Amino acid sequence: MKELRTALSIAILVFVYGCKFDIPNDEPDIIEYDNIMIYTDLSSRMNKNPSDTLVINQIVDFFVSGCVKPGIKVNDRSAISFSRANHQRSNCPSTKIDIGQFKNLEEKQQFVNNKSESKNLSKSIFEFKSSVRCNYLERDNGGLDLLSLIYQEVNTGNDIKKPEYLISEIDTTTLYFHNHLFLFTDGYLEYSTTAGSKDFYYGEPQIEALRKFCRINKVSPEEAIRNNQQFKIRPLVSDNNKFVNIYILETDDRGFNVQKGTLKNTGDLSDNNILRLVWKIWAEESGFRHFEWRPITTATNLPNDYIQK
Repeated sequence: MKELRTALSIAILVFVYGCKFDIPNDEPDIIEYDNIMIYTDLSSRMNKNPSDTLVINQIVDFFVSGCVKPGIKVNDRSAISFSRANHQRSNCPSTKIDIGQFKNLEEKQQFVNNKSESKNLSKSIFEFKSSVRCNYLERDNGGLDLLSLIYQEVNTGNDIKKPEYLISEIDTTTLYFHNHLFLFTDGYLEYSTTAGSKDFYYGEPQIEALRKFCRINKVSPEEAIRNNQQFKIRPLVSDNNKFVNIYILETDDRGFNVQKGTLKNTGDLSDNNILRLVWKIWAEESGFRHFEWRPITTATNLPNDYIQK
């Protein structure tokens, strides 16, 4: 396992030993890379000034210094992408940098080490961050079926990277990609169901029904969700999920009173904790490799804290 350490202060999650080689002596060689995918829903929580762009920029900076490592590393294959969860609504472009797209090593190193005036990593990073800024000037208050969109991205796009094998006469080298899916959202799964499925809807009425059930039956929210189908979200299982670490960041709690600094419901029965458990159990049953959840109040953290290897 590798970790990415952040400058702000969560110290719980993933990106931990950086993007480095791990070559066992008694197995075929394994070289590891990172594939970072960033999605944002630009929901109404944006009015609370979350740290999305700060954290996203830190993820982008880590991609350069911790994964690509210009001037140090040769022949990297890491990638990073950014998009609105529903990019069809956006007037701004999605963006992607894929070091693995270069098949010519000399051309790749010229790009990475900024030796080309017309096409280089520094210019691409600037354009990447500009796309992020452009998207964050917009808002999306229409609601999104986020789980269905995640499923589409994981299974119908080309963003997920699976292991590749380089076979020679004497050995086999495995190229393993750690797929990290970052989703910036408040955590509430609310959208119009007039023309769509209600299977993935989880808003305030569902939260309150679960809270009431827990109080009457004196059970924890996790126990109630795991043992009662009506409190779950239907899992979306696919073979690709096992390659994906999923991170839900900058989540909100609508029961928080800003003036008083208090929550309407606290502890296990708070909105944020209930939503965390709903997402967590959904991710487990859908077969994702790893799941993490970070509320808006702990958003002064950098990616190094929460990237799973």
